[in-house]
Amino acid sequence: PPLVTAVGVNDQTERPHYVFQDGKYYLFTISHKFTYADGVTGPDGVYGFVGEHLFGPYRPMNASGLVLGNPPAQPFQTYSHCVMPNGLVTSFIDSVPTSGDDYRIGG
Repeated sequence: PPLVTAVGVNDQTERPHYVFQDGKYYLFTISHKFTYADGVTGPDGVYGFVGEHLFGPYRPMNASGLVLGNPPAQPFQTYSHCVMPNGLVTSFIDSVPTSGDDYRIGG
């Protein structure tokens, strides 16, 4: 069975990965604003869940699960987040503001 599902909330979770620390399992995944179900919203970003056992149960970190989200003014700022064992988050740059409402894709 899947470790975490988002049925009825989101039709896509990407790049799931674990960090095992202090006897707890931290499951991280990323999601996008455009993949949420109708009437549900959330930023592009990395979401985290914590459990005492590999097969759960899991509870969302920070109540909502959001660990790191892109700012509303730059929803595509970064993507492909990965939480490292030391807590640092790596990601790729997706879009760079140039002038006004324009932006450039890639770094």
